[in-house]
Amino acid sequence: MESIEEGKKSGEQEGSDSDVKENEVLVYAKFVGNNWVHYMTDYCVTFGRAAKKSTESADIQFSGENSITISKIHARIRYSAFERAFELEALGKNPVYVDGVEYRKGDRPVKLRSNNEICLGKYHVDQEGKKSGTFFTFLLPSASVMAQPSKKEPKARICVESKKTLEEIVATTISLTFAARASIDEICLYINQKYPSAVKQFANDDLQILQNCVRHVLFLSDYFVVASGTEDKYHNEPAKWKIASEHRHRFLKDSQPTGSSENVAKRARLS
Repeated sequence: MESIEEGKKSGEQEGSDSDVKENEVLVYAKFVGNNWVHYMTDYCVTFGRAAKKSTESADIQFSGENSITISKIHARIRYSAFERAFELEALGKNPVYVDGVEYRKGDRPVKLRSNNEICLGKYHVDQEGKKSGTFFTFLLPSASVMAQPSKKEPKARICVESKKTLEEIVATTISLTFAARASIDEICLYINQKYPSAVKQFANDDLQILQNCVRHVLFLSDYFVVASGTEDKYHNEPAKWKIASEHRHRFLKDSQPTGSSENVAKRARLS
């Protein structure tokens, strides 16, 4: 039997009704396990094995006989503004399972739906169909638009005005910057100035959502990599991103800088 220790607890509200209203906590999702429940009050939560002598610890920690196959930071569930859904990402040595399907570290995050059954680490089903492992159920509020299939038409992945995907817009933006590398803030600033219709379509004119969308594209797409030596944590300098060399040819047609061939050659050397 597993036990759970939460690094972040919601806590019970105390005091008068007015105090409760003032301190209300917005709950985005709920995890229901064997004799435990956790309310998700942030956009991101991590799961892992309870480790007292460790500098890194998960938000929700497990101990017990099944926890031996769970890493200190085993998985993460977070809301993706780009996909408009919660996603589960495997981070540990052993896999995670969603409704019996295995996902390992390095796999693309899997979109979650209400009532998905999640298992961390060991997953075993005996001959009688009895399951053993660290299981819990992911639940969304009944009123959530993410809990049931949407009846509305899904938002187009291509910007109506520019005829480009957000991935292509990000690549075009990076290729037009100095040395063909840019930080997330620089990318968002350029998109906001040059592609206002894309900001409206992909992010509802919200720059914070745009940042989340761009970050999601950069981290999940094979087209982009962090330019080495650009991140300086000591001086609080953010990392700059560039188009991976093996994919650069995909975006050259639409984003080659104008000017002499000498300037173009100089630009290529810089990148």
